[in-house]
Amino acid sequence: MLSRKLKVFTYGCCILFCLNWVTGFAAESEIYQEEEMVVTATRTRQSTQESPGMTEVITKEEIESSGSTDTGEILAKKGFVVSTYGGKSEVASIQLDGFSAGQTLVLINGIPANTGNSGMVDLTYIPTAGIQKIEVVHGPLSALYGSNALGGVVNIITDLTGEPQRELLLSAGNHSTRQLQLAIRQPHFGIAAGGFVTDGHRKRSEAETRHLLAQYDLYENENGYAIVSLAHLVKDAQVPGSLMFPQIADADTESNELNLRGQVQSNGWLIDYKVFGQSLDYRYISGGVPATYETRTLGLDVAGQYTWGVHQFLTGVTLRQDDFESNITGDHLLDNGGFFMQDTWKLNGQWQLVSGLRWDTGSAFSSPVTPRISVIHQVSEGLTLKLGYGKAFRAPTVSDLYYPDDGYSAGNPNLKPEISERYEVSGEWKYGSQSWRAHLFKANMKDGISWQPEGFMYKPKNIDKMKVDGVILSWNNQFNSLFSAGIRYSWIDKTGWNPATASYSDNLNYFGSGRWTFNTGFHYEKWSGGLDWHWISNRCSQQTYDANFKPIDVKMPDYHLVNLNVAYQMKPSVSLRLAVSNLLDKSYQIHYGYPMPGREIMLSMNTTF
Repeated sequence: MLSRKLKVFTYGCCILFCLNWVTGFAAESEIYQEEEMVVTATRTRQSTQESPGMTEVITKEEIESSGSTDTGEILAKKGFVVSTYGGKSEVASIQLDGFSAGQTLVLINGIPANTGNSGMVDLTYIPTAGIQKIEVVHGPLSALYGSNALGGVVNIITDLTGEPQRELLLSAGNHSTRQLQLAIRQPHFGIAAGGFVTDGHRKRSEAETRHLLAQYDLYENENGYAIVSLAHLVKDAQVPGSLMFPQIADADTESNELNLRGQVQSNGWLIDYKVFGQSLDYRYISGGVPATYETRTLGLDVAGQYTWGVHQFLTGVTLRQDDFESNITGDHLLDNGGFFMQDTWKLNGQWQLVSGLRWDTGSAFSSPVTPRISVIHQVSEGLTLKLGYGKAFRAPTVSDLYYPDDGYSAGNPNLKPEISERYEVSGEWKYGSQSWRAHLFKANMKDGISWQPEGFMYKPKNIDKMKVDGVILSWNNQFNSLFSAGIRYSWIDKTGWNPATASYSDNLNYFGSGRWTFNTGFHYEKWSGGLDWHWISNRCSQQTYDANFKPIDVKMPDYHLVNLNVAYQMKPSVSLRLAVSNLLDKSYQIHYGYPMPGREIMLSMNTTF
């Protein structure tokens, strides 16, 4: 174990040395790029170079120009692993750095969205309306956010207010797809409402989503601000099942949120607070028998920031209560709380040490302490090197704990949280219009929850062990006002512990260990658009069943995709956009037996008035 950790740090130090070698060249060059400010990595406002680990930002302009209709599409087009069984009717969830959807925390304006019995987030019914940017932070962040942040955090940051404007979006495409969205923006309030309907690319894959979003800025001055926001999201979908085992099922989801968030300055402290209420109702009907899951969540998150000399302290608490009602898992009331501390120590103009820890406790799980430490070295104006270590955990879900004894399976109320630790090395270099990033990490997970046979039944147990080795490389360049391009490559090797061989020999790279993404963008007079190309390789075999219900392994082939979008500004208030997903009409499957859509075409008209 120790030798592997030393080996990772040795490789990391070699990378740092190589990057440090080009410091002289970087230091002598003028830096033209504007610093991107982020908040997710430390819960304080910093540039991406100052923040620990690796933070990737998807801007408002990139979201609008992508032609995407939901958050899952945006993340997939930017090269992140999004697990889906195909089409709008299915669930789409992000799986960051080899960790599952339940091990990747999704925030909306800093408030956790991983509610419900499964502990994961369906991104297909989170619309693009009002999204200002998406911050994706790699690495263990339980030291700040508690449960689920093993692979990292995806923070969807929204703002419906601004310069007075009314906007209408109309879209239509193949598979009888239609979209309507109306947004009203004012300096202190904003509303966005709309819906999306499609017949789907398969038989019985129809889906409909609806959303109503509202925001009201109570006040904003030099001492702080306060914002009230509301979200009503609905998804009604047919579930077709796999090609081998088709099914007649329907899944209906309704999510409601009412949140108050803000900041206030007092006696040298900058206090950030969030008060939130959420409800999530999920109903799955198969064979005329409904399974219902209702979750009601109340929460409070308060963090105070204080600067003393070269130290920037952050401390805070989170309190949360989840009320679960289900005709499957029963009724359960779970209380959770956490206390966290963080210190950002700016040693001098070039060195920074970020350290912190968090203690969580819950009525249904033990209380792990999750530390985090990062060293950041600003070598020159454009070059930054980082080393980091941290732990993270995922609490067992309600289904894991309380699934009823139905003769085939049963939950386990004695489960412990899943625990992971991670070492990482990062480098960022900005030169002129170009930016380069490298991120190397090694993660190990223990006490993973796995449903195992016990006699004639299946029960969840803390027996899984897993390790993930990864490298993420990216390059972006704004060549001029007309053309930009970017390349992103990730190699994620995920292996599981095999008791039979007493080694990490189980290949778990269901989504491919190699992933290339190439993005281009252009803007010429009234025309704009872009193209993104993805190549996914080195996928492991997936298990299925033959006609005699005998388990067999099927090797999943590599595949590549091309997406295209082109926009034309007819006049200042009217634009047309053509978005084509899977331009080459490739046949492929992410999960065996679930075909993904072929070529999908959407023509949109956007008008402001």
